[in-house]
Amino acid sequence: MARNSLYEFVRQGWPLVEAAPFVDSWHIGALCEHLQAVTAGQIPKLLINIPPGTGKSLLACVFWPAWEWANDARVRWFFASYDSRLSTRDSMRCRALLGSRWYQSRCARKFWLTGDQNQKTYYETDQGGYRLATSVEGHGSGEHPDRIVCDDPHNVQRAESPAERQVVLQWWDLTMSARGVARNARRVLIMQRLHAGDLSAHVMAEGGWEHLCLPMRYEHGRTQTTSLSWKDPRAQEGQLLCPRLLDEEQVRAMEKSMGSYGAAGQLQQRPVPREGGMFQHAWFTQIVAAAPAPIERVRYWDRAATAGGGCYTCGVLLARSNDGCYYVEDVVRGQWSSWQRDQIMLRTAWADRARYGDMQPEIVVEREGGSSGKDSVWATARLFEGFSIRTLLPTGNKEARAEPFAAQCEAGNVYLVHGSWNQEYIDELCLFPMSTYSDQMDASSGAYNYLAQGAHPARTLTGANGPWPDLDDVEAALGAGLRTSPKPLTAGLLQIRGDLRSIRVRGPETLAQLRDLRSIRVRGPETLAQLPFGIELVIEDRGDNILVAATNRKMRPICVLFVP
Repeated sequence: MARNSLYEFVRQGWPLVEAAPFVDSWHIGALCEHLQAVTAGQIPKLLINIPPGTGKSLLACVFWPAWEWANDARVRWFFASYDSRLSTRDSMRCRALLGSRWYQSRCARKFWLTGDQNQKTYYETDQGGYRLATSVEGHGSGEHPDRIVCDDPHNVQRAESPAERQVVLQWWDLTMSARGVARNARRVLIMQRLHAGDLSAHVMAEGGWEHLCLPMRYEHGRTQTTSLSWKDPRAQEGQLLCPRLLDEEQVRAMEKSMGSYGAAGQLQQRPVPREGGMFQHAWFTQIVAAAPAPIERVRYWDRAATAGGGCYTCGVLLARSNDGCYYVEDVVRGQWSSWQRDQIMLRTAWADRARYGDMQPEIVVEREGGSSGKDSVWATARLFEGFSIRTLLPTGNKEARAEPFAAQCEAGNVYLVHGSWNQEYIDELCLFPMSTYSDQMDASSGAYNYLAQGAHPARTLTGANGPWPDLDDVEAALGAGLRTSPKPLTAGLLQIRGDLRSIRVRGPETLAQLRDLRSIRVRGPETLAQLPFGIELVIEDRGDNILVAATNRKMRPICVLFVP
């Protein structure tokens, strides 16, 4: 069975090569399936992008050539890496496997390595096959192999150098392009992404390559179905490649060590230019000690609810000054459970009030659509009772929402107040939209759009004594248990006809005027007159029903009614 299946060959032969126990995973099966398809001639050029530490070198450079020789020892192999010591290491591992009794018992036709050509970096079979291990820029001319395998052609420490990257690209184009042409050599390039201009990007631009991309954390829409009808089996955003091999704690340590830029390439296989994507590092050189007296502040929250992993909850404090400049004053961010998140959000609100007093920020919480979003809004209103809070349902994709804020950053109108969060904040924005996380970006663009567009939606009118309450907030607050006397209105009180847009009537003495409006006929105005002085009746068309809310002078909702 191992002779016919590379995966089974790897599973059985693993203890002969590696001291660490074999950790089975779907990604091992995916690699074996695609490498075996190269052997069968189904895939002539295969590009594999996969994080370090996932067994790629063992599979592609040790087990695969040994497995293929078990069926045909005439195949000629050429292996290269950025460092000859790496290709030599794998060559020696493969030779040790070839000499094992287990391996010899599984060969379709026994073969031997010839005595005069049995070195660490080069050995031949008695049937005409060979294995050559070299480095980028090393020995390669004059060789005409059947398989060309390039494993990690770039040095991680030097991949940022344009000159060093160009050396690799020229070696590939000028030396390797001519190798094995007469023998229809099949090519495999397996590597972690290190730069937007690395060899992976070079061959993808060339075209004709099958691309198997396996990011450390699953990102919806990133991977495509291959010609073998294979697709990433993960469904949950942020799900790890192989948690039994590299768990959440280990991956987070790698992300921290590599930084946002390194993790985007080496772990997620989507490097962006060091200078940035939609945002540029050069736009964030204006870091100040404090913001001038602003005319408006907002603390915008993008929420998540996964403790210790997954997405982040983030609250960005943004202020706008009299001259139209914007100041990112603070960022609160973490991976918290729902309970932890709510407590931290509330503590942050109290801290903002204590620090800024009358200039404390308005609190805006991003909400989801549907019934779950409404339930969350009600809970948020209850949590922040006593604070000025609004909930908003974002529209459009993340990139579209970020564009206005990006334009202000590029124009030099955005400043950062000095804080320990500065570098992480800049890194995420400059990796966007290719960043692993976008919570700081989402909260920043939400805060900017809220301040720039004004605190009240277009449908909200302004009365003689100030702005009317936002009906979403009225509904949320009522749902949070703020319903008090007087007795709620009843459905029999109003009959709605025609097209009602948004009508608000102030003062009990004018409520009787409702009967003069075409779209509303009042039954029993004496019931309406029982409302105490100072109550405002707010009526709004909600499509399939009419929302009728009564608020007191302090804009606190006291009763609500949905009229079908």
